[in-house]
Amino acid sequence: IKKDSPKSMYLVTDITDEQNVKDAFAKAYKAFGTLHVLVNNAGIAKGNPIVHKEIALPNGRRYAYPAMTLQDVMDVMKTNFEGPFLCAQAFGHFARHNSGEGYTIIDILSTAAKTMYPSNTAYGGAKAAHRWMSNIYAEELAEFGVEVRRIYPGNTKTGIVAKDHVFGKDVFQDTLATIPENAKMQPINVANAVVESLSKRYTKNKGPYDVLVLPNGKGGAKQSVLEQNALEIFDALKPPYKK
Repeated sequence: IKKDSPKSMYLVTDITDEQNVKDAFAKAYKAFGTLHVLVNNAGIAKGNPIVHKEIALPNGRRYAYPAMTLQDVMDVMKTNFEGPFLCAQAFGHFARHNSGEGYTIIDILSTAAKTMYPSNTAYGGAKAAHRWMSNIYAEELAEFGVEVRRIYPGNTKTGIVAKDHVFGKDVFQDTLATIPENAKMQPINVANAVVESLSKRYTKNKGPYDVLVLPNGKGGAKQSVLEQNALEIFDALKPPYKK
């Protein structure tokens, strides 16, 4: 990043810690003199069924999944829900005290925010909660010149669950193997959707703008800009595997 953008700054921040978030925003403002964009992208995933059960994958293997624990759920909610809240709040405070236009929050959600995936109680629940929360702060922050854009990626090849998943890396890799390679996207596809979203200005005054990013079957991605809250398209999506 430094090579491509010498003026960039890298900060390690715990987004679940309110003071950490405030300090990060203060340092960024001091370094650049202003703020324009917040990308809520940090997240973790832990996935097990709500009760102990055996689940079969399409490859024929069966796994005995331990039940999700309350601590697992709270860990995911802390990062995937409380973190975006703290960051959006800090960004909103900045916009409120620096009147203007051109402020944008990009929330990286997931198709899991609307589509049911097995053993996804914590992650799907947190993403759905984040989606509804962003409906509200999009309305509240609009008067301060803040627009909210939401990206809903489909299957993306990242390491988000390989380490943190409750049922372990082997089961996760086995699950991934049931999804064809051309049905997975790369992180750069999601990053491109963020950049493209930022390059456009919309005509609505309030409310978030939703961008669905799905694999195109050729190792890349296709994008669809959805009408505000019109997410019925997700109902047609199929989970990657059945129980």
